[in-house]
Amino acid sequence: MPVWLSRREADCRRGRLRKGTLKSYRPAVSRACDFFGDKSVKYFKYFDIEDFFNSLVDSGYAEKTADNDIKTMKTFFSDLVRREVISISDSPPFPTFSVSMRRRNVVDLETQQAILDKMKEREDPRVWFACSLLARHPSIRPGELLTMREGDIDLRFGKIDITEERTKTKRTTTIYLLDDELDFLKSLPTGFSKMRFFRHSTSAGGVKVDSTMGEQLFRRAWARAAALVGIEGVTLYPGTKHSTVTAVGNMRGIDAAIALTGHRTNKAFFRYFKASREGELRVASLRFGMSC
Repeated sequence: MPVWLSRREADCRRGRLRKGTLKSYRPAVSRACDFFGDKSVKYFKYFDIEDFFNSLVDSGYAEKTADNDIKTMKTFFSDLVRREVISISDSPPFPTFSVSMRRRNVVDLETQQAILDKMKEREDPRVWFACSLLARHPSIRPGELLTMREGDIDLRFGKIDITEERTKTKRTTTIYLLDDELDFLKSLPTGFSKMRFFRHSTSAGGVKVDSTMGEQLFRRAWARAAALVGIEGVTLYPGTKHSTVTAVGNMRGIDAAIALTGHRTNKAFFRYFKASREGELRVASLRFGMSC
């Protein structure tokens, strides 16, 4: 599998594989190598795959993580068959697992806004703006947001277009900006069209000026602001996208929430929507003095 991973890394450098996909492959390959050791690819059986899944769950990994590792292995064996390293009869059948998603804590919209307001007071304006976009426009993903360039912003028509080659869905993601978002963008100096929008403006912390910001920067800034308003255990993605989707779903119904996220299937949507009214999820709220 390490050789296969090296080829996938080369594919990523050539633009044939998304960085996010490669990022998921690396830990999956490491865990598979630790479990199977030097076992020949010609001798894998159904029960080997099943035992690997069970060992991951027994070791404390989430079922979704274990299932993703199995999917990585399935891709690995499919590539071996395609490259004629093994025959299709040597490729093991893969079991289908019923996976339950772990519950994630979210916040109500009032608390979400309080956290964003605290970020606006204390953090880099572009870091605050990124987290605000994630909260207000749940169709965008953090990784996609980081690819945003100055040229993606259309102030005339009030929108941002992230083109299909940079999105997980391989479809262009369009963000229609609100008035205050437009005002913020207009207040910034204009950069070259190919410059990343979310870039460092100073060399504080040893980073290079104009280098691209990372998701970790957003997550840490969110955590600091959340702590300042008394909220713990609600990380960036649940606190922005999941919280907004949950609130919209509870107030306006599931169809409205699905439309907001841009999901095309209910299955994909329900990974994010958790109906707090059914008691399945704890909602952190400043209004009721509750922290998760």
